[in-house]
Amino acid sequence: LPSLGEHGSYVQGAAAIGLDFAGLVNRLVDVASARYFGTPAPNYSGGAATDPATKAFTFVTSSRDRMERRLEEWCDISSRTSDTVGVRLATEEVGRVIADVGMTRIDELTDERSVWTWETASGLDGGTLLIVHADVPLHPSAREESFRVDPEWISGEGVGLSRAPLTALEFSLRALRRQRILRHRRIGVLCYTDEGDDARYSSSVIHKAAARASSVLVLRPGRPNDAFVTQRRGMRKYRLAVETPPRQLGQAGKRSDALHVLSQQMLRLSALSSRKDRSAVSAIDVTVNNMPMLLAHRATATVLMSYPDKAGGETMEQRMRAALAEGEVKCELERISDRPPFADRPAVARLSRALEGLASQWEIPLTHESSLWPSVAGLVPSRTAVACGLGPVARDLSTPKEAIKRISLVQRTLLLAQFLASGK
Repeated sequence: LPSLGEHGSYVQGAAAIGLDFAGLVNRLVDVASARYFGTPAPNYSGGAATDPATKAFTFVTSSRDRMERRLEEWCDISSRTSDTVGVRLATEEVGRVIADVGMTRIDELTDERSVWTWETASGLDGGTLLIVHADVPLHPSAREESFRVDPEWISGEGVGLSRAPLTALEFSLRALRRQRILRHRRIGVLCYTDEGDDARYSSSVIHKAAARASSVLVLRPGRPNDAFVTQRRGMRKYRLAVETPPRQLGQAGKRSDALHVLSQQMLRLSALSSRKDRSAVSAIDVTVNNMPMLLAHRATATVLMSYPDKAGGETMEQRMRAALAEGEVKCELERISDRPPFADRPAVARLSRALEGLASQWEIPLTHESSLWPSVAGLVPSRTAVACGLGPVARDLSTPKEAIKRISLVQRTLLLAQFLASGK
């Protein structure tokens, strides 16, 4: 510990370089802040900093404990996609936060069921649209996880998928509100509640809202290597159904039951996967129906197909249907949903450079990469700049071990606040 008495060594050393006692204490706090929050201390010589960047830094870093308490409150609100009551509670809470910072709802971009949109006093047009979702896309039978804080990680239900991005959104907006500059920035916030249903109900509104903005930031969780995402593959979901006559065990002869037929068909579909074409097909769920003491007469599988672009998706679907036609039993292949790919584009590169420049300025680790999994970033028009995965860094998503990197909650909130404050 430093010697801070009147004649202590630290006090005398500080005086030798022109620091009085107050200046010494402030410097100690700055260094401690840099170590604790993982970001550099603002470099100023006495007096109160007045620039928006330093004010945003001060607000966010001083709010770390409040942010973690707020994150716990969010995790205590259960809002799995199928839980309509919980989803409604979560969206009402989002609405209260947005109203508290002074933003107003855009009625034509709100359907009161699956998507809500707000804007600042300066409006959304030509500004930045922030996209989050309030539902937690977990199966109703999945085990509930309690909120836990470790030295490096924070765990809890939906903490990475939904709750940490919502917390980062709230405190970045409050940072601008505290400086009284939020109303002078063109910012919109869109919250949707059907991520677990592949955004099938909110997709059209998301597309319309994104078309009005010049840049879109999708607050999906950041990648474990401190990366955000600038390119994603598309993904289609299908229902594959097979029916055969009910048969007794040992009396089926050479005729296969529905489960065996389904297995054979899935082998045909999986064989279509191609690393070269950046396409893949696989089943993620199988259900079987049978009568007592009889073999399965109906088998259904949920099939996922990832693809790089629209043309590639159409080609792969045609190949899938052709492969299924070769089987001994007729199969039904029904498309359930289609999440379009998020393609790289020049506008994305410019936005990425701006984000990485701000991150470098504040010594926040940040890089970019592509992802196999889709997001609503694929709904953004091709002329609009968009970046995805700007929420806090997360690991083990959709599993009981889901967690966010503790320091990234502050880092990504600071990055978001600095970007919005800059008005870029």
